[in-house]
Amino acid sequence: MFSTPKFWDHKGILAHIMLPFSVIYFLLKRIIEAFKRKEKKFNFCSILVGNAVVGGAGKTPTCISIAKLIKHNFPEKKLCIVTKGYGGSITSPTLLDPKKHSFNETGDEPQILAKTCDVIIAKNRFRGAEFAEQNNYDVVIFDDGIHDRRIKKDFSLLVIDGKYGIGNGLVLPAGPLRDRLDITAKYATHILMIGKDEKKIIDKLKRRKIDPPVLKAQISNLSQPDKEKTYIAFAGIGRPQKFFDMLRFDMKLKLSETVEFPDHYNYEENDLNYIKSIAEKHKAEILTTEKDFVKFPDTFQKQCSFIEIELNIEDNYLRDALKKCL
Repeated sequence: MFSTPKFWDHKGILAHIMLPFSVIYFLLKRIIEAFKRKEKKFNFCSILVGNAVVGGAGKTPTCISIAKLIKHNFPEKKLCIVTKGYGGSITSPTLLDPKKHSFNETGDEPQILAKTCDVIIAKNRFRGAEFAEQNNYDVVIFDDGIHDRRIKKDFSLLVIDGKYGIGNGLVLPAGPLRDRLDITAKYATHILMIGKDEKKIIDKLKRRKIDPPVLKAQISNLSQPDKEKTYIAFAGIGRPQKFFDMLRFDMKLKLSETVEFPDHYNYEENDLNYIKSIAEKHKAEILTTEKDFVKFPDTFQKQCSFIEIELNIEDNYLRDALKKCL
């Protein structure tokens, strides 16, 4: 389980103290990549989606949005999403069966992805690609796959949250970047900017002569909670504050209290009792994310609600871009 450190937002003292470890991480990453399996082209259209930073940029709703677009415009194509199923017990490539597999086996995100199309869970992404090929899929979306150099891409999308950007701009562990931004961006055929580019990330890339096409997207919520009621909210996601801000400022809801848990948190009974006690104290309704909601037993699901969100991407441009590789 992982909580995003606050010092990742700014280049403060802690971030600078961690810089030597970032240098070691960066060099080790280059050495590991040098010895990894060479890039392979599979017999399907490969779409790689990923973040520049650790957690919370929007890759899961992006995968869902792309899958929906493909199903609508190219219904003849057999489609699946390959994901590692972080937090789940399944290790070997497995086609998720929502009626058979629990979130303890799959992790939380695959359960949400499976509402849109077939999902293959594979801790080893390359093995997942082989499994998809063996099962004759025409199009495979790789969730969090943009950093994997073993799979030849037909289309790749680097997802950036326009408001958060890249945090303090430093590589792990001094900052949230999984790799230097210019290196990651070079492997992307397109950049997806969610919301307004407040941190001027595209300008920074252009100064480094990196200029892939930029797609624009907006997050919209499909839920309509009663604005007259009082709520408490909790979340175990990459950046919980982003969720709370959406409730307060975008949806104009009255929040009495918020509670943060680590990303991919596995809730126990005492955690849920704690949430219920807070709600009772404030005489408030309970709100959470869909990613958290799928983990709860039926008894707790009946006592809370989740906010359903949707990512709206520039459809025409994305459809035309995908058509070239399908």
